[in-house]
Amino acid sequence: MKRYILFDHDGVLVDTEFWYYEAGERALADIGLTLDKDQYLRDMSQGLGTWAQARAAGIDEQTIAGSVRFVITIIRSILEQKPLRLKASLKLLLNCQNTSAWPS
Repeated sequence: MKRYILFDHDGVLVDTEFWYYEAGERALADIGLTLDKDQYLRDMSQGLGTWAQARAAGIDEQTIAGSVRFVITIIRSILEQKPLRLKASLKLLLNCQNTSAWPS
């Protein structure tokens, strides 16, 4: 039996950050907030995420939890509508699987 771990930090194999921003923007708009992109980028660089702006605006955790579920629905919709572009690193990994470079 082969055992492997494939770790994908966003952007390594597939870059989904823009889609996550778009989904967060739509989810926050649904509860009456505008997601400020510059603040979003600062929050993300500090590990705070999309919901920092909602919390700063006084949105309760129950509403935020509902928005998180909504984001998942939005991302699924986005993925159904847009082609998934594989990054070169994933293409390389998939190509290695069919060669002697792949561990046996």
